[in-house]
Amino acid sequence: IAVASGVFALEGLNVYQLVADSWQDLSFDLPGGTRLFPSSDNLYAASPDTIYQLTDAGFETLTAITATAVNDLELVNGAIWLADDALGLLDENGTALSPEGPISDRFSRIKTLDGSVYGFHAPQANDYDGTQKMDGYSLFSNGRWSIEELSGFQNVADVGVFGSERYFASIGDGIYRESSGEILSDIPSSAAPLDTMITAVAAGSDELWVCSFGASQPVARLNNEGWQAFSGFAGLTQFTDVAISQTGVVWLSGTPEGIVNFDAEEPRVQLINASSGIPGTVSDVEISIQDNVWVSTLSGPVSFTDASFIFDFNEAFLPVFENQTLFEEEPIHAIQTDGGNRVWFATSRGLWLFDADITEQVFLFTQDNSPLPSNEILDLTYNGVNGELFALTDKGLLSFRSASSIGTLTHSNVNVFPNPVTPEYQGMVGISGLAVDATIKVTDINGVLVRELQANGGSAAWNLTNVLNRQVSTGIYLLFSSTSDGEETFVGKIAVIR
Repeated sequence: IAVASGVFALEGLNVYQLVADSWQDLSFDLPGGTRLFPSSDNLYAASPDTIYQLTDAGFETLTAITATAVNDLELVNGAIWLADDALGLLDENGTALSPEGPISDRFSRIKTLDGSVYGFHAPQANDYDGTQKMDGYSLFSNGRWSIEELSGFQNVADVGVFGSERYFASIGDGIYRESSGEILSDIPSSAAPLDTMITAVAAGSDELWVCSFGASQPVARLNNEGWQAFSGFAGLTQFTDVAISQTGVVWLSGTPEGIVNFDAEEPRVQLINASSGIPGTVSDVEISIQDNVWVSTLSGPVSFTDASFIFDFNEAFLPVFENQTLFEEEPIHAIQTDGGNRVWFATSRGLWLFDADITEQVFLFTQDNSPLPSNEILDLTYNGVNGELFALTDKGLLSFRSASSIGTLTHSNVNVFPNPVTPEYQGMVGISGLAVDATIKVTDINGVLVRELQANGGSAAWNLTNVLNRQVSTGIYLLFSSTSDGEETFVGKIAVIR
């Protein structure tokens, strides 16, 4: 670090100064966790509790602070400002000025539920030793971030809904029922709630499934008859994720051995792994709105035709695109389907979107052609209400408003946005609230066809071009939407101003 008084370096707790092409140890005694910072031609050192300033006599205490880890320091008009690892922007009195956002950009899981996005910051179950504590979780709802806390309940790891009630999972604290504000003590196979690591929660039809990490009965179900625990999963107990098919078949993952399928009604269990065509260690399992299954592994993705009939046919299919196996031997960190049954892939080369049949590459987003802060995509979650996809990278979380949503059988609250389209607008026109997979014909005011669109689930997008891919001119355009059988229709209009 170069300042007016010289060039300095910190190695461990030793401060050195460059003198005549050699480094000299200044023999200053600094506490652990100290870092050096230049500001206003002076050299400062900061630990989590003290700021020091370099003088002729050495580093002298400038002021006491309360921080977690100081990442930067700056003096502005004589006032000290600190960039703190967890508390945000701090003044010298410890007052935090943090922008609205999640607790941290380090997430253990992101999940969408009822139109809101939950961000969890729990320790990993494999690393948990009882000492790690994290209060609260992050919630993104109605376009705003908030930090939510549950009294006496830490390391929140997941959430699910049963009977219109939210149930939260914890690494170490078990299950929390929000309506009663209590930590449940009747979870099977647990001596006490504080001994229970619940890694995942998923809602089925009138039931809630949870994974109790490392327990002798690692899977439990809550329904109207209460809790029921299960064992006998090929000797595996350390599951970190659970997904439920449309008929209630349970998909358990998180172990290096593969995926366990469980049908509680038969009951029957099977392990699917390399013998079924899974190419590597499973990183994510996604069941689409059509009950198809996509599995991401550290050696590429595979798919299964039907999540509910996996016991009848458990052969995995390798996706093929342009006569080549898609992402062959490439790590896929997460996988997500959207309202149009399209498939999103989280890779180390960016975020990819393909159509449902893997015949068309729709998007490839990287840090070079989008606001993504990194090409390392770690996790994905999809808000089917508005089509917003959230992508977690190793440098933060970002969302993209896709031209899709989970549709219904009828048109409902159809929204065209923006409307009108003003001269400065350069994006797509979004249409939401459509009947599922509807066809939309765009015409001019005289009824001449301008463009035909296909909904992805309950949404579609128009790039404001005509059938010749030329930009449309100023005018009023009509939207005629209908299902394939013509039973469901909608007529709207949009103004374009150039």
